[in-house]
Amino acid sequence: MRDYFLNILVVLILILGEFGYLFSFLIYGKYLSLLIFFVLIFQSRFKIRKGVIGINSLIFPFVIIVFLNFVQFFNFSIYPVIESIIILSAVLPFISTTNFNFYPRFVFLCLLVSFFIKTGFDFNLSLSVDSFLKSETSSNETNLFSFIFGFFAIYFFYVKNKTYFVLSVIVVILTFKRIVFISLFITILFSILRLDKLKNMSLLVILSNLFWVLISYVITTDWFFDFSVEFFNLSPGFLTKGRSTVYGLLFDNYEGLNIIPILFGFGAAEARISLLSYDIGISLIHNDVLKLFYEYGVFVFISFFVFLYRNNSKAILFSVYLNCLFFTDNVFIYAPVIFLFFLLSMEYTRVLNMKKCLYLV
Repeated sequence: MRDYFLNILVVLILILGEFGYLFSFLIYGKYLSLLIFFVLIFQSRFKIRKGVIGINSLIFPFVIIVFLNFVQFFNFSIYPVIESIIILSAVLPFISTTNFNFYPRFVFLCLLVSFFIKTGFDFNLSLSVDSFLKSETSSNETNLFSFIFGFFAIYFFYVKNKTYFVLSVIVVILTFKRIVFISLFITILFSILRLDKLKNMSLLVILSNLFWVLISYVITTDWFFDFSVEFFNLSPGFLTKGRSTVYGLLFDNYEGLNIIPILFGFGAAEARISLLSYDIGISLIHNDVLKLFYEYGVFVFISFFVFLYRNNSKAILFSVYLNCLFFTDNVFIYAPVIFLFFLLSMEYTRVLNMKKCLYLV
């Protein structure tokens, strides 16, 4: 009974934000994860799992960010605290010694029903290249549902459940958020090519994310403006949905400075604070890779991504997918997405460990 109650809470965490247009208070449903935390921590008699925030823990890279947010907010802004609370709400359910039985198919089917209730089976898809470039492929594009069903697609790909995998991919197509579609493609390709077996995996991860920082700079240049207009017949601002302008403002802050901001960053939440100072109506960077680099510097940037992959080696595809979502979105403030990353990563690791135990028996 307890497990079904907690699984229903998981469903509510993942869907309520999508129904915020009905009642605004529903957007706070994402913090029901704290209720899961309190149930589990009380049952464990306040015992915390050994090594849960240690250097080998899955949540360790996020612990780094939360720690720095509390000690490094140079402007004494409230934003680092808010971002830390969002991350903690996703992390805390996984720190107690008590676990609960997660039912992936039950949760998935509840999400599927919720998705069709919200859309009313009214789908308007345009799969043309022009629609893809303009991010106008689906009338049902959302943040939560798109990200969430992408995660479930990876889980069912892992456990070789073809039916549920196909259903997940269908919803990803119906919601068709560009970065989700691209991230899922890259993740499956990563698995097919068995890139996780590379000896220099960490180097590949570091270089890939540093390359994305470079790409983020390139799209702010005059060269890219000419390229975008000539090749796509779209301005960089339209093609990137305003990201090129936002990135340009942040990169301007590096001019005339020494190497210190590159090594140690400008400070927690400084990307948001900087954008707010320009009064352009945009405060979020829509690029968590650049956010990590800009705010925390190259040392923390490298550490975060190395631990994100190394500490999730048994369920590494979830790290690949999350990393790709970081490229063009504000995933750090999507508590349900971070929560689901931990939940599915740990669930698949548990399934894998059970299979190994059965094999040994």
